[in-house]
Amino acid sequence: MQFQALFGKAAPSINAALLAAVNEKSTQWHHRYRTVDQFNIYGQRSRIKYEGIDNATVIGRELANRDIKTANRDQAIWAAANGKNLIVKDDNLLPDITVPPNRKEPVPYLSGEEQLKHLTLPEGCKVEFIADETTVPELINPVQMNFDAKGRLWLAVWPNYPETSPTTKNFDKLLVLDLDPKTGKVAKSHVFLDGLNCPTGFQFYKDGVILIQSPDMWFARDTSGKMEKADSIVKILTGMDAADSHHETNSICYEPGGAMYSPTACSTAPKSKPSTRAQSATPTALSTASSR
Repeated sequence: MQFQALFGKAAPSINAALLAAVNEKSTQWHHRYRTVDQFNIYGQRSRIKYEGIDNATVIGRELANRDIKTANRDQAIWAAANGKNLIVKDDNLLPDITVPPNRKEPVPYLSGEEQLKHLTLPEGCKVEFIADETTVPELINPVQMNFDAKGRLWLAVWPNYPETSPTTKNFDKLLVLDLDPKTGKVAKSHVFLDGLNCPTGFQFYKDGVILIQSPDMWFARDTSGKMEKADSIVKILTGMDAADSHHETNSICYEPGGAMYSPTACSTAPKSKPSTRAQSATPTALSTASSR
């Protein structure tokens, strides 16, 4: 309608290949321009030496590779605009800078079931093993969990803590675990939404999930109504602080009136202004009542 009003003729049909190429470049540039964990790149934690190397150096290389990936996708846009299909290979990326572990000796981690033997519980309490990464390989670094109306356990998992890199192949995701009603253990699992980067919180809403992935908030849904796999994702809010993945907006919960509350914080608040830090840690209300 706006095109018609401005130019006096119907808008041309959308070039799907060109639109996809533009969106892909925008995604790569977004990860560069609003990269997560900026406090580790530019802030006080950036120059602390860990095993002889610092975050600014490691993540600085990652930012350079994001610039290269963005430029590679610009070529794909021009190719699509000229009716060609350019396969982006990203074979010109700089080598990743690996970070050695700060402990050289093997660390004897206990399995989930073995840990139960070392727990001291109050009288009348019981802890049962459900799953760990040996029974559900995707269950890596869970940061939030929630049960849905079907009794399934949903988890936001972070295999890429503290954030994804330009060469990441296994992304963060929303994982769904179906529990056996007889044993209480996981009967099966599947991924509802993949390709994420630092999903710090989620909450069920209508036929989908509201997801926090700073600096953005998304509404992801399964249009079939089965809540099995998201096939639609829409950005509903942006501009949240993403300076430190440990201090981001997280853990959405409902209030009785239908609004959603989520704690948020800013790790870079000036130390000389304690009131600013206190205010930044107060819950944020997200009104959803009008559209429910």
